[in-house]
Amino acid sequence: MGVPQPPPPSQHLYPQEIQLKLYQAFIFSIPILFSIILVLLFYLFYLKRRASSLSSPPLHILPSTTNSQTTYPYPSQPCRLDLAVQFLDKLPRILFDEDLRTGDSVCCVCLGEFELKEELLQIPYCKHVFHISCISNWLQSNSTCPLCRCSIIPSTKFLNPAPPIISDPTRQGGVSGSSSHILSLPHQQEEVGASTNTTIFQGNDV
Repeated sequence: MGVPQPPPPSQHLYPQEIQLKLYQAFIFSIPILFSIILVLLFYLFYLKRRASSLSSPPLHILPSTTNSQTTYPYPSQPCRLDLAVQFLDKLPRILFDEDLRTGDSVCCVCLGEFELKEELLQIPYCKHVFHISCISNWLQSNSTCPLCRCSIIPSTKFLNPAPPIISDPTRQGGVSGSSSHILSLPHQQEEVGASTNTTIFQGNDV
């Protein structure tokens, strides 16, 4: 008699192992799918906020850009340049002589030396002198002294003399009237003093 053979493995155990593996794979895939969905939701939310932030600035800029004639980014700078150009003709002109040679003898704009009896422009506030053409070109884009950077516009107060005071006839009459009253006070006091003296003198005579 031969050795008895072991019974062959049952065929129904193999499908159970496959089902177990599929069940384990499904269990592990659930958190992975949940994480992927969560990341996609965060990404969509980020894109939505970014799109809204990019579209909002033009709405704020629109009122300022529609009326470009009345809105300027730097309104004071062009005004200062225009004033500096207008005050160019009011700057005093001097002749370069030996006294000025000891001070400024070179134009700091063109670095050229001044010649004797040459007509120059002087800034009253800082007393610096320049060639007429050099300072004219400089003031086209600047409103300060090329050497010390002081403003040229405040210095114009030294150029324009104070306007004469025009007296008002009506006010002048009022002032003169008041002065006449003031001048008449001593006379009244003298008369009062004289009257008192006379009364005292007459009293003594009596």
